Amino acid sequence: MRNQTIGLRSKTWLLFVDELNGFAKSAVMVGMWVGMPIVGIALYFMLPDEMPTNPAMAQFSVRLPASSFISLILSSLGGMLAATLVAVEIVNERTKKVYDLFLIRPVHRSSFMWAKFFAVTFCVTIALAISMWAGVVIDLARGIEISPLMRETIVEKFISGVGVVMISAAVGILIGILSPNVLTAVLVVWFAGQNVTLIPMLAAFISNDWVYTITMLLTVVLSVVLVGVSALIFSRMET
Repeated sequence: MRNQTIGLRSKTWLLFVDELNGFAKSAVMVGMWVGMPIVGIALYFMLPDEMPTNPAMAQFSVRLPASSFISLILSSLGGMLAATLVAVEIVNERTKKVYDLFLIRPVHRSSFMWAKFFAVTFCVTIALAISMWAGVVIDLARGIEISPLMRETIVEKFISGVGVVMISAAVGILIGILSPNVLTAVLVVWFAGQNVTLIPMLAAFISNDWVYTITMLLTVVLSVVLVGVSALIFSRMET
């Protein structure tokens, strides 16, 4: 049993490397690594130099840090892109019977879904990291001091963004497996799938002291459950 588990992990790792190479070399992912920072920076510079802290007290304004704005905007965008990317790819591969070529290989069906999940999450996380570093550079260039509290906030927002990407990728995998065509997959992702990312935020109604920790824990658990269900469905579809 132990040898089988080790073998499954090694095969999943090999599939992950293959998926990672495929995503990293694709024009979509390269465009994401370059395009997401550009979009975030462009939107930031469209804002006024100072933002009012209270609409009723416009005289009290602050300079909004680029790192905070970019992390807020791009975490949601990155999640949607992750879900759309993986859903469309799975539908295309199913349509082209790509998975039939792997039936002769001693690879468990679930390994394909886990490999895709980790590969997409990793690639989109890189795009988020590049975007947030660009925001930090802009803040420093504009004379905004990166205080210890601000550094902690940046790290927390980055982790939250990764959580959004994780759960979005998991949702995208499930939608990709169940959708009959690309159009259906995209529409379900855009108009329904992203609502799943709001579920972990229900922790705000449970606890005030451990909201962040509980939210991230729920995010990880829900992501694992969604990918696990997807892998189970995929295994039964292929057999």
